Amino acid sequence: MRAIHTVVDGRPAGGSQDPLTAGDGTTPRSLEGGSTVHASSPTVVVIEGIDGAGKSSQCGRVAERLTDRGLRVVTCAPDRPLRRVYKSLIDDADGFPDARTSVLLGLADYAYATQDVPPADVVLLDRYAYSSCADALALGMRPDQVLPLLRLFDAPDLTLFVDVSPREALARKGGACSLAEAGGPEVLRGAGSLPDAFVTYQNAVRDGFLRLFASHTGRHGFHVVDGERSLDDVTDALCDVVLRACGAGLPEAVDA
Repeated sequence: MRAIHTVVDGRPAGGSQDPLTAGDGTTPRSLEGGSTVHASSPTVVVIEGIDGAGKSSQCGRVAERLTDRGLRVVTCAPDRPLRRVYKSLIDDADGFPDARTSVLLGLADYAYATQDVPPADVVLLDRYAYSSCADALALGMRPDQVLPLLRLFDAPDLTLFVDVSPREALARKGGACSLAEAGGPEVLRGAGSLPDAFVTYQNAVRDGFLRLFASHTGRHGFHVVDGERSLDDVTDALCDVVLRACGAGLPEAVDA
């Protein structure tokens, strides 16, 4: 089976102990729903945002910064088996999945991605169950249908939301988007064009994210980071929050 996790080890040469894993580091921490993180209390961090917000780019940059600080970081490969199945469905306009199918398949993928995670100081996830559930809310599923599904997953220790307006996200994509990013055939029919459908749908997705974060977050809460600043400024803001979470703890959730 192809490995889905990448361990980026930033420890200095010479076998010095990781700053955040003092002790034997072998006690597994069970996650709700059967997943296990095999580490001594890693900090689980999720980076979320609408399509075009720059989540994947920032996830890579944050991982690099953290390893430069001597932390061992685990990330998850985007090319996962269930993700490939899901992509094949959303790339087919005639067989485009409905909201229920999408959320269940998406959540199955995130459950798979978070099982048997190697030991680490930080587990850094580009998207999480929030993404599937926010999409489901935007596509018309009721909160009382979606929230019980989200609660099958442990809340991450820290959730970072890279906040970009849909119009800015669309501009970053050169004005082009996929049918899935525009919400699918039904949203497109109502909006009349892919760009208009993208803005309408991604606004609804953003609202869904904020609703979900308010009801299901971990010990360090969720933090909204202005994603319309420069690439370096956004990375700086994200890393600042993550490093504080890895240290003595954070105050109540605030905008960064």
